[in-house]
Amino acid sequence: MPPRRGRGTLPRPRLEQLIERIAECSLTVLKAPPGFGKSTLASTWAEAALARGARVAWLTLDEADASPERLLLYAAAAIQRGFDGGEEASLLNDLALIPAQHLATLLLNDLDRRQEHCYLFLDDYHCVPAETLIAAFDSLIRFAPDNLHLVFCGRSDLPSSLFAHTYSDALLEVDAGELRFDLDETRDLILRAGLEGIEPAELLDLHHATEGWIAALRASLLNLRQRPAGSPRLAKSITGLLDELLNRLPGELARQLPSLAAVDKFNAPLAEHLAGCTDGQGLIAELERLQLFITGLDQSAEWFSLHPLFREHLRRRLQPDELDRLRRMAAGWFALQRNWMDAVRSALAAGDTDSAREWIAHCAMGMVERGDFMILLDWQRQLQDRLLQCPLELKLALAWAAALAMSGESARQLITEARTELAQLGRDGEQDPLHWECQAIESMVLAIEDHGEAGGRMATNCLPHLIDRPWIYNTLLNVICYSHLCASRWEAFYAMQPNLKGPLEHGRYLFNQVYRLCLMGLGEMLQGRFSQATAIFEEGLRLAGEQGLGHPVLKALPSGFLAAVRYQQGKLDDAAKLSFENIEIVKLGGFLDCVAGLLVTSNRLSSRNAGPHSVRHFLEEGERLAQSRRWPRLHAHLLLERIRASLLEHKAAEALACAQQLDNLLEVQLRTSPEEADPFRLLACQGALWCEAAGLPRHADLEQAELLRGQAQRDNRRLVEIHLATGLALVQWRRNLHGDAVARLLDATQLVESSGARQLLTDLPAYQTLADIAAHALQTPGLNQQQQARLQRLLPDGDSRTQQPTLGQPAIALTSKERHVLELVAQGKSNKEMAKLLGIAPETIKSHMKNIFSKLQVDSRAQAAVAAKAAGLI
Repeated sequence: MPPRRGRGTLPRPRLEQLIERIAECSLTVLKAPPGFGKSTLASTWAEAALARGARVAWLTLDEADASPERLLLYAAAAIQRGFDGGEEASLLNDLALIPAQHLATLLLNDLDRRQEHCYLFLDDYHCVPAETLIAAFDSLIRFAPDNLHLVFCGRSDLPSSLFAHTYSDALLEVDAGELRFDLDETRDLILRAGLEGIEPAELLDLHHATEGWIAALRASLLNLRQRPAGSPRLAKSITGLLDELLNRLPGELARQLPSLAAVDKFNAPLAEHLAGCTDGQGLIAELERLQLFITGLDQSAEWFSLHPLFREHLRRRLQPDELDRLRRMAAGWFALQRNWMDAVRSALAAGDTDSAREWIAHCAMGMVERGDFMILLDWQRQLQDRLLQCPLELKLALAWAAALAMSGESARQLITEARTELAQLGRDGEQDPLHWECQAIESMVLAIEDHGEAGGRMATNCLPHLIDRPWIYNTLLNVICYSHLCASRWEAFYAMQPNLKGPLEHGRYLFNQVYRLCLMGLGEMLQGRFSQATAIFEEGLRLAGEQGLGHPVLKALPSGFLAAVRYQQGKLDDAAKLSFENIEIVKLGGFLDCVAGLLVTSNRLSSRNAGPHSVRHFLEEGERLAQSRRWPRLHAHLLLERIRASLLEHKAAEALACAQQLDNLLEVQLRTSPEEADPFRLLACQGALWCEAAGLPRHADLEQAELLRGQAQRDNRRLVEIHLATGLALVQWRRNLHGDAVARLLDATQLVESSGARQLLTDLPAYQTLADIAAHALQTPGLNQQQQARLQRLLPDGDSRTQQPTLGQPAIALTSKERHVLELVAQGKSNKEMAKLLGIAPETIKSHMKNIFSKLQVDSRAQAAVAAKAAGLI
């Protein structure tokens, strides 16, 4: 939050009116040494921006913000708070599941969809290493939409690479020279302070001595108020001015002030604890009355800080041992309040790593359960070797955090270290709860890595031993539920007990609940019950929206599944909206089935926009993800989708190569994990059927395909059954087994009607052959009325939603100017920059963008760029 402006702040119109220029710039840099009023001026700009109807996000940085991940996490929370309100801690929890290197993209997409202008103030950027600033904010600055205005405030030069791609008229720099008080402002400041007896000569001397430095002027004014008549002139250095000021304060106040300087923030109870007084609120009120370099940190006037320049001066007056003692006192007080972040920070500042380790160990698992594991991992990076000998409970909490951050390798390393330590302590038996916690973490890692059966078996063994750990117990229930889903054990799947709901606070169950709903919805979807799946996913969205404070991952998981359902139902507009809004977040925080379904859906939506020849963008993204996550099943799904795309593009060699890769994946799976080979066998069989149906030299095993179809029927996997039945029909037709082909097509159309998954047939690479089979079947006697109606829909004059775009004829026709504009959008250019480059008015650019949005059926510049790239338009 912006700092509250202190009483008696002097209006400075020549600086305050710069908000007009800031509103036209994408980047503003406010740079000056300490004590020049940077934060005060920035907070004035923030108030002016709010008065203009804009949104304001504020983030004050410090030395602890030493990683791009931490910076972007806090920046994202600040922006979300600026738009939607809410508690800072909750917003951090909401965003913690997203790998921070992708937060910039998510922020840009979110801002691009909004109408309001947003001002993001980043105060004290000098506390952060230059390379960290570059890594965190380069993309945010380079691709900033027109409605984002970044204001950096600090003491040093901002790294030049951050504004290397910014046009001169989109950059505003304000330095110490502009911040210095001129003579008129110095006179106004003195008059406002009620010091009317200053002689003109002394005013001139004061202005020259302080050189318009605000901190020095304020110290001088405080001294002038207390100066006895006939006393010598004021000291001319800031150190001398501050010493003179402190020497003239009442003795008790002068004694209490340094204790407050030991901490970066304080409230009334902490002031009492540190200063040894009985009226902390009265002490703060006195500091405010004297305007003694005190700043409010929140709108409720609970937390305060001293100006950094004054705080550092007071710290220098303390002995090092005394400063450390006060910091340890503050750390202990914060710990009693369960304010672990400030407790750990104060302990580390005092060099008290033992207490820091103890407090991190005490709160670590609670942080994991609340979703604060990103902060926990950040503490781990800060402490490094000092956490090598951490308590076992902390080591396991760090393992949970690593697993949730999709770092299975790091989680396993920590589990191994914990097991070794348990063995050394003689505690590696099955009676020790930590033994079972190690097993529980490994079961979750196995499930995330798509070893559902192995993870489920391990979770089942752990479950009776961890019933007194509700969050872990719920996680194990979800792992077991996933294993039943993978094996089509539907009775066991539906017999799963519900998640526990006590005694933890409600927010610590939200992840478990939404993940369970996603698993239940996926089960309904695989069984071809799309209406039930839709209801479950919508309940997950409602729960995430009402109780998750807009948590992006919790909303994206059911949204991703819902996009796939809407697409298969033929509700393409709904599917496109859900897909574009959630694809990035699902790729970052989704489990394999959600990622695979949404990647395939996004590719097919792109294919409909610009013809199948353009379907490559999402496939390539998915391939990289499959490799980094070690998800061979995702690789197999994408290979099948590449076969489909290649057949539609008449690229026979690529289709055959992908089919061979599917066979190779199946062979590897049969050697390494035969119990998990069925999904690979199904996908390889389906790829072979498609290739032969298209006339490629690939002989499909119809006997195996029929066995797999029968197994899918027994397992009640209706979507798999539809795929295999249609593939069989196509190959049987090609082999002149017309009666068999008709029978299988009738099976498929009946399943499609019961599920509502009409798009499954439309998307087949040999869709026109289905029409031929249907036309032949309609000449066959003995069909009932329902069968005839189903087959009729496959004919060219049937329902328009079953028609496939003509190959090579893009459904989108952009003008050359619109394509040029789209290319510049993809480069991150603003409307102003594009207007200059193209030599046209900004209003014309807006008109082009409106046409582009309409043609691509998107809502924002970011969506337009993604859709255009995926569709091969740019």
